[in-house]
Amino acid sequence: YATGLKLNYLSMNCQGNQQDNPEKEKCQKLMNEIKQDLNNSIEKIRDFISATALNRIELDDLHANLDQLIRQCNQSPGIEIELLFKNSPYTTGYLSPEKSTQIYYIVQEAVCNILKHSEADKAEVLLEGRHDLLYITVTDNGKGISIDSLNQQRHFGILSMRERTERIGGQLVIQQNSKGTRIELQVPWEGETNDRQD
Repeated sequence: YATGLKLNYLSMNCQGNQQDNPEKEKCQKLMNEIKQDLNNSIEKIRDFISATALNRIELDDLHANLDQLIRQCNQSPGIEIELLFKNSPYTTGYLSPEKSTQIYYIVQEAVCNILKHSEADKAEVLLEGRHDLLYITVTDNGKGISIDSLNQQRHFGILSMRERTERIGGQLVIQQNSKGTRIELQVPWEGETNDRQD
């Protein structure tokens, strides 16, 4: 607002470049102030963009959320669920809030399926940050998911996981055998780490 007032003053009183303009010195001073104001505004815009850019989810944050989920699920009797976390220092990207949210719900659905249907007494969730993608596995030692559910996609939970995976450009593989069920999720990073603002 203050910058606008100064520009209005210049418009009315600093016409032209006449050497004899009595307002010349004052106009020059105002021009310098306006330049400084604009530089300050640019810095504020950059700060705003940086703050917006930081609306990116670190893998540690996703791990913390999943840890809380697993702790809650471990309150169910008859099963022990372990959460493993590996994060390479050479990862090349980050997670958007959207991707982090969808990943959380995919894992939640997978774990809920274990609790409801697998009859397992042990399960494991692996969260691994690799160089070019996020890799997640959910395994259990239960009876496994029926082949009909996999082939016909009638299982609502599986259908939901597939839709969420497609939404974030990931890949989902579900394997069933006599030793239980294994779900693999691969999600590419949202961008490169050198895009981040310090």
